[in-house]
Amino acid sequence: MSIYPVNMKINFFIILLIFIQFSLYPEIKWHSYSDSFANPENKPFFLYFYSHNCAYCRKIEKQIFPSKEFKEWIQKFVFIKVNTDQEFEVLEKFQILGSPSMVILDANHVEIGRIDGFLPRDEFINRMELIYQNKDWEKNLLTKIKNEPDNFINYFRLGLYYGKAHQFLKAEEYFKKSLFYLKSSDAYYYENKKNILFNLSIINQRNNNYNKAYSYWNALSAWLKVNDEDYYFVRYYKIYSFLKMRSIENLKLTEKQMILKELQEIIEKLPNTKEKSEAKKLLFRLKL
Repeated sequence: MSIYPVNMKINFFIILLIFIQFSLYPEIKWHSYSDSFANPENKPFFLYFYSHNCAYCRKIEKQIFPSKEFKEWIQKFVFIKVNTDQEFEVLEKFQILGSPSMVILDANHVEIGRIDGFLPRDEFINRMELIYQNKDWEKNLLTKIKNEPDNFINYFRLGLYYGKAHQFLKAEEYFKKSLFYLKSSDAYYYENKKNILFNLSIINQRNNNYNKAYSYWNALSAWLKVNDEDYYFVRYYKIYSFLKMRSIENLKLTEKQMILKELQEIIEKLPNTKEKSEAKKLLFRLKL
């Protein structure tokens, strides 16, 4: 014979069910930011930018993160917390203008989406679901290349992807393949070749490979029409990479004179931009 009343048994059973339900969803394990996250399972990353004085951050932390709907995502991400009052370099890297902001990266640290500000729970979850669909960006592009091996645009998109992932050698490989498969009969041949050469120049410059960067800037400046709006910008970057490769101190007199003349022409043609300001500084140093 039971010593507990039936209603007590029922209440106990309900409490047990609630406990089991919540125990199925572990708490979020937050990590601090690092460029080299340990991620053996190749999960995407959920970066949460917060501030202690942010009212909407507190709403997210009370209404969304503890919810059953959000906890269903816990096993699918690596969770990173970034304090916007302290970690200014990370804010600048991801161009965060305020909190709360959620940035979602794939396993290669390429941004696949973000949620800025507070959203109601259902809208927040729906937005996450849409972003999560992009987690296999790299795999999907490789599949497209396999299915359409002669389509230059898929190689170009994969080059852009690897550039965002800071895998510069892979980015260069796929941009070069894109250039190979680009047909002169393409309706936008001029613009597409321009874009490919531009990206080949940029990724080598970002990788501090100024020899290659110079050769691509040189090829691009030869390709561009004089009336192209980017013509003088490209000529400036060609000189910039050449000087990074050789340095002003090691220039021959004839080289210095040639660069001085070209810089003067570029400065006259460039609009008031960062490049014009930098070109003036280079001109001043060359005249010393």
